[in-house]
Amino acid sequence: VYDGGSFCTITNCAFINSFIRYNNTAAYQPYGQQVGDYIVGNTFCCLTSSVAISCYGLNHVIERNTFRDFFTSQGLRPSGSNVVIRFNLFTNMVDTSVGGLHPDLMQILGDNGFTLRDSQFCYNTIVDCPIQILQANEDVTRDGSNSLVTNTAYWGVTFHHNLFVNGTLQASVDIPNVAFTNNTFFNCDGNGINFAYIDPTGNQTVYPQQNGVAYGGKVLNNAFVQCSGIYSTVAATWLTNNGPLESL
Repeated sequence: VYDGGSFCTITNCAFINSFIRYNNTAAYQPYGQQVGDYIVGNTFCCLTSSVAISCYGLNHVIERNTFRDFFTSQGLRPSGSNVVIRFNLFTNMVDTSVGGLHPDLMQILGDNGFTLRDSQFCYNTIVDCPIQILQANEDVTRDGSNSLVTNTAYWGVTFHHNLFVNGTLQASVDIPNVAFTNNTFFNCDGNGINFAYIDPTGNQTVYPQQNGVAYGGKVLNNAFVQCSGIYSTVAATWLTNNGPLESL
C-alpha cells in the first residue's frame, strides 16, 4: 500500500507466508499518508521470520482476520493514529529459536520517527501463542534529536476486552500511554507486563538506536487465572505517572 493509498478494502484473501506492507517515504510525517483502510476477513498463515501487517496512516480498521501458524514472526507492526485492531483470531504463533525476528503479537518501534497514538487492540482472541504480547520502544528520530521521547502526546494504545489463553504473559512497554484494561488471561505465564525504560537519553551503548520510557501506563480490571507475572514497574528518574496498576 503506497503513499496515498487510502480508503482501500482488503478482504477474503489468503496470505500464505506473505504479508501486507505499507510504504511511506514522507520524511517527518509521524502518521503517514494512508487514510481509512479496511483489512477484514483475511487469513495470514505459515509466516516465517516476517510481519503479517505493517501499516502507517490514520483511521485504519483491522478486523475479523485469522493469524495462524507463525514461526519466529510478528503479527502486527502498526504506526499512525486511530488504528483499531479488533475481533481477530491469533493462534499457534511460536518462537522456533532458529533466528528470525523477535516474535511478538505486536511490535511498536517508533520506526524512525513514526509513532502510534490513540489506537486500540480489542475484542481479539489469542490462543496457543507462547510469544511476547507487546514489544514497544522508540527508535531515534530521523533528525537525531530524540524529541519524541519526551512528547507523550505522540504515543498511546489500549489493549482491552481481549482473551488470552495458553500464552506468554509478557509485555515490554517502553513508550507512553499504554493501557491493559478488562482483559482475561488464562494459563499465561511469563515475566509480566513491564512498564520500564530503555534509555531516555539516547546514549546507551548496547542498542544505541533504541530509546523509550513508560509514562501513563495502566493495568486495570483484568482477570488473571492460573497465571504468573502480572505487572511490574522499574523505578527511575524518568519513570513517572504510571497507574493505577490493579488487577482482579
